[in-house]
Amino acid sequence: HDEVLGKDVCLHFIPEAVRGDARAMTELRQEIKRCRLLIHPNILRVYDVIEEPDWAAISTDTFEGDSLAVLLQKQPDKCFPAERVQPWIEQVVQTLEEAHKINVLHRDLVPANLFVAPAGKILVANFGVSRIIQDALHRAGLGDASHIALTSPQTAAGQATTKADDVYSV
Repeated sequence: HDEVLGKDVCLHFIPEAVRGDARAMTELRQEIKRCRLLIHPNILRVYDVIEEPDWAAISTDTFEGDSLAVLLQKQPDKCFPAERVQPWIEQVVQTLEEAHKINVLHRDLVPANLFVAPAGKILVANFGVSRIIQDALHRAGLGDASHIALTSPQTAAGQATTKADDVYSV
């Protein structure tokens, strides 16, 4: 329970390798300040980064549901039927379009950052934050190669991320 906000929040703990990366922590603090104002019914809102001597976490809205990555693993053939995916894609595209209007990029739109609430509503998580964490993990030699398939060639080459890179990930 966040006493300042007066509501329950989720804590997403930051890996130790990222906490030890001064560049990543500075970027996280800046990105969280920027994204804090991003309020949308399909975006899991980020509130703050909490830093303690032995841990750090990002606080977000609470939510119910599983990530698309988890749901995909539960599928018998590790694939969703098109009719099930279509409403999700529509929600993601609408959400990205609205975020892009105010020049906020996700930069790491992968199934692990998309959550399906019980009524089928998509929640996009980790706007701007996930890419910073992934980059820091890669610098520490702990990166997850599963994200590369949804990363645009320009982003993979180290170029600045654009709106087109979010669209590529969709």
